[in-house]
Amino acid sequence: MEVAASLLSDLLAKWPVARLATVNENNQPHLVPIVFVAHEGILWSPIDGKRKQMVELQRVRNLRGNVNFSLILDQYESDWNNLWWVRLDGQSEIHTAADHTSAQVTAALRQKYPQYEKISLFKNEPLLLKLMWTRATGWAQDDLTTTIGRALAARIAVA
Repeated sequence: MEVAASLLSDLLAKWPVARLATVNENNQPHLVPIVFVAHEGILWSPIDGKRKQMVELQRVRNLRGNVNFSLILDQYESDWNNLWWVRLDGQSEIHTAADHTSAQVTAALRQKYPQYEKISLFKNEPLLLKLMWTRATGWAQDDLTTTIGRALAARIAVA
């Protein structure tokens, strides 16, 4: 099911985590949770200062070799009437330069994730994944718009 632009915009502005799917050089899938921010119709995800095991992360290596990605935002609850997922499919770019857009994205990430007051937004040199989707699809046990609306309202009430 296609996802309405207004619903997607609201979801991307407020949902805290997504799962990024890429493939490695052997076409094996690789899936990791990411933080992100939507800015001018594009998703941006930092390679941030949280503890990392490798100098260049697998997701970055994968996207250097194959720019295609899928991203899932979802919610699971024991009440299956609240189940939903939204998938974005598209292509990526890796940005290292500090430019006007990077400064705006960095500010938006700091606003969305107050945790960046205590953790470095970038590990070393600023590195952002630019995720440009061409397709947004979704599913819900109940009506998608209603179900995601409830999830967002519950998230805001807790925050």
